[in-house]
Amino acid sequence: MQILAIDVGNTRIKWGYYANANRLNRGNVANADFAQLDATWSSLAQPQKIIISNVADEHIAENVRQLLARWQSKPQWIEARDYQCGLRNSYTIPQQLGCDRWAALIAAWQLDRQASIVINLGTAITIDSLSADGVFIGGVIVPGLHLMVQALAGKTVKLATQPGAFSAFPVNTADGIRSGTLHAVCGAIERLVRIAARENEGKINCILSGGDAELIAPYLNVAHKIVEDLILQGLVKIAETED
Repeated sequence: MQILAIDVGNTRIKWGYYANANRLNRGNVANADFAQLDATWSSLAQPQKIIISNVADEHIAENVRQLLARWQSKPQWIEARDYQCGLRNSYTIPQQLGCDRWAALIAAWQLDRQASIVINLGTAITIDSLSADGVFIGGVIVPGLHLMVQALAGKTVKLATQPGAFSAFPVNTADGIRSGTLHAVCGAIERLVRIAARENEGKINCILSGGDAELIAPYLNVAHKIVEDLILQGLVKIAETED
């Protein structure tokens, strides 16, 4: 089965073209540069299924719809459910869970089928807890690194926002901002991993994905692994199990 999986995020559109669960092609563009996909997708064979996670606004969604009109396959725009692909959703209103988070959780469950903290490091950072028996327990949303820097730049006129380097205790403002944002993100991840580990007799899997995963991973003081394109993997699994 040929599947085109598309993850429309807050700032970028990521996509993968799969045949029988094997990725044949992939790419990503900034949301503002969506027109670049016209030429890229013209070289793809007709997908049997098109599946999309979208957390961007309706304008971006409409741009994607227009590009997909070249194919006969009707796109499936997912939303979170109370149960899907072996995973149960504990959100108070299941459909209000971000569809990108839901796809990532499904992928994480299919990969390991064990208690996990699933972290997507993008424009916003989500840190979600998955139980050993396939239940999404809940999770938090944290501003991403760039959003934190933007907030400082917008509200504190005298703080420098030029690139800095990481240090435990920086001695200049640029390094202070860089280090502070990394400490904040890593601290949130490590705290939630410890909580989840206590609740699972010390056995917890920590999965990182998203655009900033490679950047943040070296500073984490917990065992972890990076899984590329976790959301796309979840979308493919959903497409494979849906009629």
